[in-house]
Amino acid sequence: MHGFTKVKGLSCDINHAMRKFYASANSNAGSVSEITKFYLLESYCLLILTYALEGLPLKRKQIGHLNTCWNNAYRKIFRMKK
Repeated sequence: MHGFTKVKGLSCDINHAMRKFYASANSNAGSVSEITKFYLLESYCLLILTYALEGLPLKRKQIGHLNTCWNNAYRKIFRMKK
């Protein structure tokens, strides 16, 4: 769940969602294929990261952080370097 903070208007704290995403993305390890891991990541973990985002007042920097979360999980599955 995304938390709200008040600093000169309405803003959003996405850290909780990012932590939950990383926890779920890291838990789908095992001896399954890369494609299966990617399918699980897209089917379950991505939902945690993007839940209700369309209704939140996110800044570009926050969107960048969410994108970085996704990219990091993708890189981990396919063993890619940054």
